[in-house]
Amino acid sequence: MMRRSDDWTSLPAEARDAVQESIGKVVRAAPVLAGAHCDIAEILTTTEHGRVFLKGVRLDRREADWWQLRREAMIGPHVGGRLAPRLLAQAEAGGWTLLAFEYVTGRHASFAPDSPDLDHLAAVVRQLQHTDVPDGLFRPVEGRWTAFMPDPSPLAGDRLLHADLNEGNVLISGGRPYVVDWGMATYGAAWVELAVLIPWLIRSGHTPASAEAWAGQFPHWHDPDNDHVTGFADATVAKWLHLLQQGHTEWKRELLDAARWWTAWRKGT
Repeated sequence: MMRRSDDWTSLPAEARDAVQESIGKVVRAAPVLAGAHCDIAEILTTTEHGRVFLKGVRLDRREADWWQLRREAMIGPHVGGRLAPRLLAQAEAGGWTLLAFEYVTGRHASFAPDSPDLDHLAAVVRQLQHTDVPDGLFRPVEGRWTAFMPDPSPLAGDRLLHADLNEGNVLISGGRPYVVDWGMATYGAAWVELAVLIPWLIRSGHTPASAEAWAGQFPHWHDPDNDHVTGFADATVAKWLHLLQQGHTEWKRELLDAARWWTAWRKGT
């Protein structure tokens, strides 16, 4: 777990005031240690909304990081309360971009082969495939894969993609799923969401065959040519190898191994 140097009390008064205009006075703040792409993550107790989850990034940080929060703010009204916690506040003030969400207590989903949470995951995928893409959402999914595959055009489409569905981003609360961390969301072919999921399913104990069998319950999984799926599997290996080279962590190694197994299985090697 990482410990951040910034917290609610260290935010500029201008930033705190901008958030409190929407959520009410903050009477207590407690840090959240998880999460790698935020400079601040806190559970706030407020006068108007009870507990609220706050996340934020300094505007002088790497552009990709604060754009992820802006993307979450863009998508929030389309998925909040239905697929995700409701977005309560967005503020850019005092050199910060900040988002406040309703606080959801729950546990992380399990993608293990015998987990009942797979039904929740399936419900999430079905809802995503029927959710319109917000106006202004930029850079389609194929643009993210140009470095890893020679022709990413088969990934193109008009469906909203979370693009980072993993066990840590699906919370189970009150018998239903909530999807968090929409900063990687984009749009493309519906089958891509499932293809991105395959290594995560394998890492959780599935075989490549059982992972694809799970994906096969969705009609869109059968849309692309078989060669296009194999090409994406190859690209997934290249992507996780690239991410591992940027900084070694065990979970990246596990996902690289999962992607390699998937690719080898598809090629019969």
